[in-house]
Amino acid sequence: MIAAARDIIWTRSHKVFSVTDVFEALGVERRTLERRFAEI
Repeated sequence: MIAAARDIIWTRSHKVFSVTDVFEALGVERRTLERRFAEI
């Protein structure tokens, strides 16, 4: 999940996007994504 989130962030870095865009693209809840990032 983290690798996929990083990929989304990297490929969209030339556009304006939000955390919401990332977790919606992954199909997960915001809190799930926050927990995964906190684990690393």
